[in-house]
Amino acid sequence: MITDLGVLEPDPETRELTLTGVHEDVSVDQATQATGWALRVADHVRTLPAPSPSGARDTARSPGSHAGRPCGLGCPTDDGTLT
Repeated sequence: MITDLGVLEPDPETRELTLTGVHEDVSVDQATQATGWALRVADHVRTLPAPSPSGARDTARSPGSHAGRPCGLGCPTDDGTLT
């Protein structure tokens, strides 16, 4: 799952979403504090380029994602505001 703060990937064994990357202007602490649960963090978190505003909106509504519903990771909603 790609958000405007970072990337979450399922753990291969437990399937628990794990923070594996943060965008260049976001810290791991910011991503974990913006999450509505005790977010698991990978041993090595990659630094990724910041997404474009339109790309983050498109990703938030892509099939298999949270379809624009508030996720607690600062994801954009259909009206362009962040959750």
